[in-house]
Amino acid sequence: MSESYLYITIIVVSYFIFRYLTKKNNQSTLSECSICNEVFDEIHILEIDDMPFCKAHAKDYIDSNWEICAQVDCTPDNEKASVELYENKLLDYKKGELGFIKTAYRETLGEIITTLSYYKVKKGS
Repeated sequence: MSESYLYITIIVVSYFIFRYLTKKNNQSTLSECSICNEVFDEIHILEIDDMPFCKAHAKDYIDSNWEICAQVDCTPDNEKASVELYENKLLDYKKGELGFIKTAYRETLGEIITTLSYYKVKKGS
């Protein structure tokens, strides 16, 4: 009789381990660095000020002085400015200039306004 309990216990424990591992493997573990936009496994990402950074750029974020160089307000009907800002950020990064875009939301007269602030390393720092 005790052998039966042992087998049942092993089966039940195995089932729960299998479910846990299956569930864990199905969850996304990728994140994009706010500066280089490269995608990394979450174990290689550091979250600072609610933004994800790869380990190399986390150090740059902490060590640098940042200033807003551009800011745009967008609505669902007007997304062009946000696309242009993002494209400028990508072009600047290709030229070796570090930057990131921070997003804030507000409601005005029932409309959601998204404010995108493009930060770059402060000149002279």
